[in-house]
Amino acid sequence: MTKDLVLVRTCNKWFRILIIWTVIFLLAVVFFNPNILQRTTPQVAISRELTEAYYATPSPHPITVASIKIQGDVLGRNNGSRNSSVEDSDSDSDSDSDSDSDSDSDSEIYLHPPTQEWIKKQINRTMSLLGDTPHSPPYKWECRQPRQTYYYPKIKTIFTGIPKSGCSNWIEFLLRAEGALNVTLKNVDRVHDNDFDSFRLSSSGVAKQANLASITGDVFSFAVVRNPWTRLVSGFRDKLSGEKRPQPRSEPFRHLARKIASVMNKRDNITDSDRINPTFNQFLRWLPENLNNIHFTPQHLALCIPAARYDYLVPLEYSGVLNQLIGQKINTSMKISGSYDQASDPRLQSSALFAKEWMSQQDDKLIDKMYRIFEADFVLMNYSNFSHPNFPLPIYDEN
Repeated sequence: MTKDLVLVRTCNKWFRILIIWTVIFLLAVVFFNPNILQRTTPQVAISRELTEAYYATPSPHPITVASIKIQGDVLGRNNGSRNSSVEDSDSDSDSDSDSDSDSDSDSEIYLHPPTQEWIKKQINRTMSLLGDTPHSPPYKWECRQPRQTYYYPKIKTIFTGIPKSGCSNWIEFLLRAEGALNVTLKNVDRVHDNDFDSFRLSSSGVAKQANLASITGDVFSFAVVRNPWTRLVSGFRDKLSGEKRPQPRSEPFRHLARKIASVMNKRDNITDSDRINPTFNQFLRWLPENLNNIHFTPQHLALCIPAARYDYLVPLEYSGVLNQLIGQKINTSMKISGSYDQASDPRLQSSALFAKEWMSQQDDKLIDKMYRIFEADFVLMNYSNFSHPNFPLPIYDEN
């Protein structure tokens, strides 16, 4: 009995020693490699070096006072007083006419949307980085988020609407072209009501119809994407900042805003604040551990790739220009009603200006963490960083 007791005590002793050394080893691993504890979105853990060329390198086509005056003509919308002030400034410029002409030509490169041939190459590059297998027909509209993709049988169109990428205006446009909506909605958010759920791939039989139409080639498919930085700022301002008047559909986000503010105030040891909305910095620090809301998740997760491919991928920054082209594809002369911003130049729109200011105020570690989460979205359209002169436009070379 005594020998058995000694043996048990000896085993317990060595077991405790083993546990202690295991704990010491794990602490050492965490100490020398703190990134091991960082959470990342599984499908976007791709190498930053692959996109560092455009992410960090300044544009060879910087904005100049002389070049901005062309933006109203290039983008097809009047810029009002902005153009007048620019022209007045340009009249006092010391540059000669030849250099002005060169600047106009350079800036115009990025004010025109990239071609779909270039965009399709970027889609392939993104899929390769994500490790997805190449697509091979027939199409299968099997999406991670089937509620975000719609099939309109009369106009033979499949559309993926990504939240905070102009999806409401595009859905209204398609509903009017389909004949399912006879008036322009005063509140465009109503397109997300249950009345129009029958067009979603999540509805019974809709995905099957879309697949059959794709197999016969009798359908046009497209999606709209946006620069991840401006999308983040837009989502925060619209849903969480409290700067907009509450709408019936906004109550869940008011609750979410209060929750984020409460959690982050405790984390920041703020006890004397009565603020019910989070700051933008608090939102960014909260987001990596809470990527479960479609308004803030990476855009590529809503796309139906690689099972299916889109005929067109539209950068939101060029919606005004490409609306007419999309209309020709679906045989309608209708246009998108309204605009998410009245400034003609995407670089001067409010979300871009806010993003430039707010993102530049964040520390490098937080920016790097956010970039890694949305890295695939940047690659998808080779989107510029907020420090880039032509932010938020795609940076492309058609040569």
